[in-house]
Amino acid sequence: MAAEGNYTTFYFTDGLRHMACKNLGYYEAILPECFARPHRSYIVNLHYLYGINSHNVLQMQFDTPECVVLTCDYRPEFERRHDRWLIKHNETE
Repeated sequence: MAAEGNYTTFYFTDGLRHMACKNLGYYEAILPECFARPHRSYIVNLHYLYGINSHNVLQMQFDTPECVVLTCDYRPEFERRHDRWLIKHNETE
């Protein structure tokens, strides 16, 4: 998901996009913990994250229209959510 002013654009794995008239903060509050915010302009689904490169760019399992960078301000909460998700995800396998 990407912020576009007071709107949010959803990006789907099949390349489709959908714009909604709510801001990212709204979705951040209601989404489950498999979603995390690495940057003020993005929320990502941790199911599709496979790494973070040396430049703090998130590597997703599908093409994203822009590079999503993990910023210093969002890193602690992002890592907390990611670690929790990994623990829960590994328990279910």
